[in-house]
Order: sequence, then structure tokens, then C-alpha cells
Amino acid sequence: MAKNLLNTETRRTQRKNRRNIYCAEGAKKILSLRSLCPLCLCVFISQSAASRYEDLAKVKLVADRVLRIYDPAQLPWHWGEATLMLGMLRAAEVTDDARYSDFVVAWLNRHASRSPLILNPDFCLPAVSALLVYKKTKDEKYLRIAERTVKMIMKKFPRADDGTLYHIVPGQVWIDEVFMLTPLLAHFGVIAGRAEYIDEAIRQIFLVRGHTLDGATGLSRHRWSAEDDTRSPAVWARGNGWVVMAIAEVLDVLPADNERHDELVGELKSYVETLSRYQDASGLWHTVIDRSDSYLETSASAMFIVGFKKALKEDWVSEKYRENLERAIRGLISKIAEDGSIAGVSGPTNPGDFTHYQSIPIGEHPYGYGAVLLALTRE
Repeated sequence: MAKNLLNTETRRTQRKNRRNIYCAEGAKKILSLRSLCPLCLCVFISQSAASRYEDLAKVKLVADRVLRIYDPAQLPWHWGEATLMLGMLRAAEVTDDARYSDFVVAWLNRHASRSPLILNPDFCLPAVSALLVYKKTKDEKYLRIAERTVKMIMKKFPRADDGTLYHIVPGQVWIDEVFMLTPLLAHFGVIAGRAEYIDEAIRQIFLVRGHTLDGATGLSRHRWSAEDDTRSPAVWARGNGWVVMAIAEVLDVLPADNERHDELVGELKSYVETLSRYQDASGLWHTVIDRSDSYLETSASAMFIVGFKKALKEDWVSEKYRENLERAIRGLISKIAEDGSIAGVSGPTNPGDFTHYQSIPIGEHPYGYGAVLLALTRE
């Protein structure tokens, strides 16, 4: 059924109509939306022209702050900065502002000249930006970074007996790694014509979900230990956000006739349905999802918006969830200050219990800016 929906004349017409949108600066020019990358760099088009302009204006506000407070020459080759770069690439596309993509290219070039170390999954996500810039420039040095990273994932990284990739601690699987690894595998597989990479991306999503599954909520715990088959005790929001974004990004390029396509769609639908039950009245989600006495967390909420948008766009979930999405967007925008700073982003987080997550301080972090940009720029 999903394949039929995607192939209808209505769907084709909708896609054609969405190629032209008004710029955030007003109806002075039309942006011709060309695909920047296989991650399907989508533009967020809201239901009204007024909110469309507002959201694109927020994109510029946030991206401009990134240019002011970060020097790409000083940013490391790591997951948080990589998330920021993905958001900046999309901001460049939807605003037609090359300063944002130039920022990413400067970061890539600095590290490309040094052959960055790829020590574990946290060092793999940067290769996605390299792949996207390669798609635009055809500069082989960026493709080589992605290719080298994929080879490390497939041949060098340690795994559990069932093939699940470990994270930074031997013998442990963390849900963070789903986004650090699977979009790169899927999209590189498309570019290289290597179906086994796409299959591995899907396999890892389900392996990690299986090991970290919280039976009470249907969401994921943060960590699974292979040694004693135990899970960390809390349902951490941003960790589940990484999973939701990974599923959405893989589905962006996964053919509808792939044998596991509908299964992966079902996983996204399940997330949307479950998350809607835990959404706060503000539109955001708590840092421990099923604990309303934990603080509201912005980056996780932005990541969930990505999943809601994907599921609603493809008609995979009921339209009743659009109200949840719109409330989430309003809540997210309320966290963006006039200077483009973003409130409510928790710091880097290791697995722990409720008290541990509740004690993580909030502040400004590259991945917070990246997550918000990814949420606001997705169609």
C-alpha cells in the first residue's frame, strides 16, 4: 500500500508543486529546490504563508547565530558538530544563502587535509556531510572520506555476536549510534550501488531497537550491555530522537519495494503514536520521556518533529497527529530567542538513571542548533 501511495498521480503533483516556495525575506524571489543530497534535504512548508515565512525566518536567525559563535576551523570531527553541519547544509538550501554551506565546506576542508581519525561511531556522522558536499561538487576528496568511514564500519568496528555494532564502550550498545551510522550506510549504498550497505543500515536499526526496547513504553532505553543482557533504567528522550531521525532519513532513500520498507515504516508509525501520548502541553517532550517531573528538552523535541513530519507527509499516520506536530513546532519556536540562541538543550549525556538525566545541565551545544535546523527545514 505504501508503494501505491507513493506512486499516485496526486503524490507526483504534490511534489511538483512543492518545488517552488517563497523565500523567508518575502515574496521577492522563488527558490528552485534542487536536491542537495540523498538525505532528501527538504524544506519545511507550513500550512499557511504566514507560518512559512516565520519558520524560514527562524532558520536564518539560528543559522546566522551559528556563524557568529562558531569558527569552523576550531570545531572537531565529532557527532555534535556533524549534526550542526547537516542542519547548516539544509539551511543553505532553503534560504539560498551560501554562507551556511561555505561554513560546512570550511570545516570539511580543514579535516580532509588531516585525514580524520575514525575511532568509533561518534566519529562517523561527519562523513554524511562529506557525502552531501560530494553530491554537489563532485570533488572526490569528500567521497573518499565517506568511503573510508563506511569501510571502517563494515570491517573494523566491534560487534555483538548477532552483528549489532557496539558504541564507544566495548560490549555496550547505545541508541545514539543509530543516527551516527545508519543514514551514512544507507545513502552511501545508494550512491555506490551497494545494496548490502542499505540492508546493513536497516538491520542495525532493528538490532539496536531490539536490544534497547523498553517493554512498558515501546520506546528505547539508552544502553544495552551484552555481558549481562541488561538495559540502563531510563527512557532518554534525545536517544530516542536519534532513532527517530535515523529512521526518517533512511526512509527518505529506501525504495518502497524494499522487503523491509513497510516494516521500517511501521517502526516510525509506532514512534509517532507512542510519542503523542507523552507530549507535554507545551508541545515539547521531557528529557526522560515518561517522567513528567523531568525537565523539557529542546533537541529531542526537534528530532521528534522530524519523524512526525516524515510520517504525516507520506500519509503513514492519521491526520489527527498533525495537531501534535503543530504544537511541537510552536513549542520549539518558543525556545528560539531573538538573537537566535536556543534554550533547553541538555549537555552530552552518558547512560544513567533518572537522577542522572535530570542532573545534566542545559546550555548551547552544536547538536542543539543542528537538530532545530533539521526540524525547521524538513518538509
